[in-house]
Amino acid sequence: GVWMHLYRTMDELQKKKIRFYDPRKDGYKYLSFMVKGKNGNEIFTVGVADEEKLKSEDTLKIGTVSDFLGRGVTREWQEVVIPLDDMGIDLSTFGLINFDFTEPGDYTVYIDNVCFKKKKDTVVNVPSSTFIKKVPKAGLTNAMWVWLAEDILFNDKNQNELLAFCKQRNIQELFFQILYEFTGSKEKNDFRCTLLHPDSFRKFIRNASKNHIRIHALEGYPDWVMRERHHEPLAFCRAICDYNRSSAPDERFYGIHLDNEPYLMIAYKSPLRTRICREYIELNDKLTRLVKENSSMVFGIDIPFFFDQPDEKSGKIELVEYQGKKKPVSEHLLDIVDNVGIMGYRDFAFGADGMIFHSRGEMDYAEKAGKKVYMGIETFKYPLIPVYFVTGYPREQFFKRLQKEAKDFAFTSRINGFRIQTFDDGKSIHVGIEIPEKLKDQKKLNDTIKLIGEKFGRNEFRKKDKTVDQLLENIEFGLSSDVEWENCEPSEWTFDASRETYRGFKSYLIMLPKITFAEEDLMTLDRELKAYQYEFSRKRSFYGFAIHYYDVYKKLK
Repeated sequence: GVWMHLYRTMDELQKKKIRFYDPRKDGYKYLSFMVKGKNGNEIFTVGVADEEKLKSEDTLKIGTVSDFLGRGVTREWQEVVIPLDDMGIDLSTFGLINFDFTEPGDYTVYIDNVCFKKKKDTVVNVPSSTFIKKVPKAGLTNAMWVWLAEDILFNDKNQNELLAFCKQRNIQELFFQILYEFTGSKEKNDFRCTLLHPDSFRKFIRNASKNHIRIHALEGYPDWVMRERHHEPLAFCRAICDYNRSSAPDERFYGIHLDNEPYLMIAYKSPLRTRICREYIELNDKLTRLVKENSSMVFGIDIPFFFDQPDEKSGKIELVEYQGKKKPVSEHLLDIVDNVGIMGYRDFAFGADGMIFHSRGEMDYAEKAGKKVYMGIETFKYPLIPVYFVTGYPREQFFKRLQKEAKDFAFTSRINGFRIQTFDDGKSIHVGIEIPEKLKDQKKLNDTIKLIGEKFGRNEFRKKDKTVDQLLENIEFGLSSDVEWENCEPSEWTFDASRETYRGFKSYLIMLPKITFAEEDLMTLDRELKAYQYEFSRKRSFYGFAIHYYDVYKKLK
């Protein structure tokens, strides 16, 4: 079937109060749509739903399409007109129109121009086309991330396989991870970045140029977005500019592409988010100017789809003021950089949670700003990740600790090399670390858990009592209500030197199937990309797709 919602479906997903539309307030009396069949005599049911029906996930069937047409569906366009007062639902909460196809067989039905009418005899135009036969826009520029640079850079066989794969899958650009090192210190004013193996990069880029593939220098680190760390990405970009100046035209990077993800830092889910976002915007402003002043390269970044969408907790869009303008982070960034890759990772194009919905705002704004957008596509899926958490503080106390006792850790995404996770159970926020599949240093793990306990663990919950048991019940309920987490195993750690005991829990982070095409085939992926491409085919801002990433994408069949 086909469901057409008459309310903002994100409200439903975010469990907010749904705002319904009453067509009678605007004087409408009829529902109208155009229909025709490929062969004629096709049958389907028309249904509607109000708030009560939606709560029960049901629709009210008001008749088959033939009930509204004197001669049934034919091979020519006909208009179906249904009086609203005859529908038998509460029109003040009109929420859904449904076309339900239950007749067995292989048949095709075309529906268009679904609308409300004030007068029954108001003429509705006959649709001019019937079917999307091909995507009208050609010449998209597709890109792909390549993270394991060593496997490609120093192995001619792997390098040739990569370039052949690009030709096979119509990929014209690579976001290629760079090998480099930092030396010196910011305090001594001798901090610098050196590109490692420059001759190997020259050889690789020459080979790629012969195959009409452009290379962007790729790197990214969440903590770079903070002002106190800006000298690192600035030095990185300066090193790429220096490399280009000392290389022949066919050995140069076409662009720089940074994959900084500020929302992975501990403090992002706190009032400090505004500061993080402002310094993130400031960083990209600095980098864009540096690249433009020192090279002819393009400068691009990856951004998540949610920068211009309501926050899950507050229901408000984060607006950040920068250089006198207050607007979503994504719009500030599109004002500055040359291109963005939208990480709108879903394995379907249409729907309230699909790629089209999640990227439309950025695509529309990029059109106005004259910037280019890659639509990011995920093909990687990580296994269940075990995470050890230390029992944390109520939300407000947690925020205060980020600005006092734990301020040295507020703007970090890793501790001792372990990736950080936070979990909000609705009352308290808990900090934990991901446990790698092959743990090499148990002492480092214990030291890190102790450090997290000292900074984020509640002192009064170090010993087992009823209060702790109640808190763990809240945690377990919160985890069971969150589809991204599985299991809740109470844990505690006692450290020999201090004899301190920290209470906590272990859970497993799940990568939802809807995020990635890892479990789909190439036919499914190509179908969804074609649907997305058609939707934005007339947007100059739509530059192409960016596939994440080579080592897993090449395994799809």
